[in-house]
Amino acid sequence: MDNYLHVEEAYIDAFAAFADESNIDVVQVRDIDQGVGLREGDVLRVSEARDVVRQMLREQVVCKLEEPANRFALHVGFDLYMYVGSELPCVGAVERAQASGLYIESDHPSPQVTTQ
Repeated sequence: MDNYLHVEEAYIDAFAAFADESNIDVVQVRDIDQGVGLREGDVLRVSEARDVVRQMLREQVVCKLEEPANRFALHVGFDLYMYVGSELPCVGAVERAQASGLYIESDHPSPQVTTQ
């Protein structure tokens, strides 16, 4: 459990790092399938969205988080696959994610996220 929580936190920190490097302050809930307390179109500050990402990783919430102008998007797939799309390369966020032990696979598009 400790290992899982460490990896989960690394994913959440990676989301925040990619959003920060993409100059994104807010994300919008889109294509929600499941999630108590969330509605289609809800706009969340990145700091608020951290908890939603945690719930997505735990498969308690199924949705996409996208910047309203479609410059950034996040989707969580099965088995802790997290897909991030940004108009910017986010080199620093990639390096931080790798340093935290996450495996980064570039050019592997999500089947759900429209911004790649």
